[in-house]
Amino acid sequence: MKHHSIVDFESLLELIKLESVNPGSKVSIYFSIPHESNFAIKGKAELKALIQKAARKMTFHGANVDMRLKIEASLESLIQNASLWEHRADGYVIFASSSILRYFVVPRTFESIASVGDEFDIRPLVPLLSYPEHFYAIEVSLGAVQLMRVLPDLVVPMQLDCPESIDSFRSENVPIAERNFHTTRINHKGGNRGMVVPHGSSQDEKHNEIERYSALLAKAVDRALAVTHDKTAHDHVDHGRAGNPLIVTGAKDLVRHFLRHLKHQSTIVSMEDLKLPEIDQGSMKAMREAKSLWQRCAALYEESYSAREQQTALLAYRAFDGTGRTSHDLAEIEQYAEAGQISTLIVSESDERFASDEVSSSGLLNKAIIATLRNRGEVIEAAHHDWLNDVHTAAILRPGAMPFRNSQSYAGNFAGVA
Repeated sequence: MKHHSIVDFESLLELIKLESVNPGSKVSIYFSIPHESNFAIKGKAELKALIQKAARKMTFHGANVDMRLKIEASLESLIQNASLWEHRADGYVIFASSSILRYFVVPRTFESIASVGDEFDIRPLVPLLSYPEHFYAIEVSLGAVQLMRVLPDLVVPMQLDCPESIDSFRSENVPIAERNFHTTRINHKGGNRGMVVPHGSSQDEKHNEIERYSALLAKAVDRALAVTHDKTAHDHVDHGRAGNPLIVTGAKDLVRHFLRHLKHQSTIVSMEDLKLPEIDQGSMKAMREAKSLWQRCAALYEESYSAREQQTALLAYRAFDGTGRTSHDLAEIEQYAEAGQISTLIVSESDERFASDEVSSSGLLNKAIIATLRNRGEVIEAAHHDWLNDVHTAAILRPGAMPFRNSQSYAGNFAGVA
């Protein structure tokens, strides 16, 4: 049995691939529990009910008695697993077969689902595909600057090779040597004309000092993010983004100067106080603060990026509509996905096949999602208001692929796309 704090889709797809050659039922359980002090009691009761539901479905799926009892026993061991209930999570995901048991805690709530089929059901996880593996967060202020890597239950401080504050920067420089001078006319009868006045006591010098420090800080941040990206990028699916998002907060003027010099492209600015936590790894308070920060970063990310990704996918669909590169035929989409021909798969969050556990996870939609991800395609969940008529699933072919046989023009099926 293995536990993961967030879904690693590369590992999950490898697990599905390995398990696909093993016959027998695959059980997928999703659930969430309320924000209450007795969450563990309610969570155990919910899991027990879902295990019983899965057991009934395994019988209908044709599992023999020995296999069903083995999977049931494996799942029931989680009810008394203290580590599962040590900290409340937004969502719980469990995959079980006769040979493996994996469970995840994830930063997203779910409707209760107990799904049984020939493959594990990953449909409810599609919204998490757009989430980065981690965020960066930085507070740019007159005090010490903090740069952190934010994971769902952990905040990791990152070192910067520059002064940690503008005061430190000021003390490391020789003011007179770097000070600019200007001449001024004193409009007083008999006064000196052309007195030399240093900027050091003026607003101009303060502005220049902030500008110089912001440039130095931005370069240091770019270097730190580039190093971290190089170390982690090979372990995760590349969704085409220019690095993990950096959430920037702090004093408005300092943030403005900092962003002028920053080269990191995935940047989200929040003038709200994100309450970057004190680093005290392992404590309950630190875990709560890390989780709260992750949730806020995720919310900012969804506001900024998820809608943009959806719109980009829908615009691409519209551009290729009627050319043979798009289809809504789920059976045909699944076949092309298995052949690695799907570039983008778009599913509607309102699709009953997507939200319900009444359809076996061996369904075509789940298979199409798995095959698309295996072959490095994108899976995008589109909001309900972006779809019209009865269109719930759409696919765009890779360039050079054989056209869909059942391709039709569905112009006008998407709202808000012109």
